[in-house]
Amino acid sequence: QLRATFAAQSRAGHSRAEQSRATFTAHGSDRVGAVKDLVTAVSKYGGNVESTDWVKAGGQYACVFVVQASDHRAIADEMRLSGARVTVSTTKAMENPVFSAKLHIAGGDTTDIIYEAATCVLRHGIQFDRLTSSSRPAPHGGAEVFEMHASLFADDVVDVDALRDSVEDMEDRLQVDMTLCDVLQSPHDPTI
Repeated sequence: QLRATFAAQSRAGHSRAEQSRATFTAHGSDRVGAVKDLVTAVSKYGGNVESTDWVKAGGQYACVFVVQASDHRAIADEMRLSGARVTVSTTKAMENPVFSAKLHIAGGDTTDIIYEAATCVLRHGIQFDRLTSSSRPAPHGGAEVFEMHASLFADDVVDVDALRDSVEDMEDRLQVDMTLCDVLQSPHDPTI
C-alpha cells in the first residue's frame, strides 16, 4: 500500500511539472451553477484557473478561461458534460503592451457605432483588449442610449495626437460623446 501511495504521489508530482497553459472558451445556456460546473472540471484534473472573463447576454453565457493544467482535453470533455460548448487553444504569452488606453462612447444609439470604433482603432494599429457595450431606453423617453467601454492596446508605438484627431472626427460624425483616457505609452528607442 505504501508503494502504491508513493507511485501516485510521484505521478501527481510528475504531471504538475508537465503542466502548460491553454485558453478555454465555453458558452451555453445560462443557468444556476454553470460557473461551478466549469471550474469543477478544471479542479478535478488538477488544473488552475489563472484568469477568466464571464459575460451573460440574451440568456446565454460565454466564458474565457486561461488554465494551467496537464490534461486540457480531459478538462474540456468534462466541461462538455455540463452542456457547455468548449474550444481549447494554445495560450500566447502576454507581454506588456507598448501602448494602452481606455475609450468610452456614449450617445444616441445609431447603427455602426462599434464598427466605426473598431475601424478607427485598427487604422492606428490598435487592438481591443476588452470591449463592453449596452443600449437602454433614454431616462426621459425617446431614443435608445448607447454606451461602450473599451480597453485598447498596441504592441507598437501609436501616434497619440493622430488617434485623438480620429476620435474627435468620429465623435463629430456620429454625434456621440467619446473620451480617450488613461493613455500610457512605453518609451521607445527608434534605433532598435
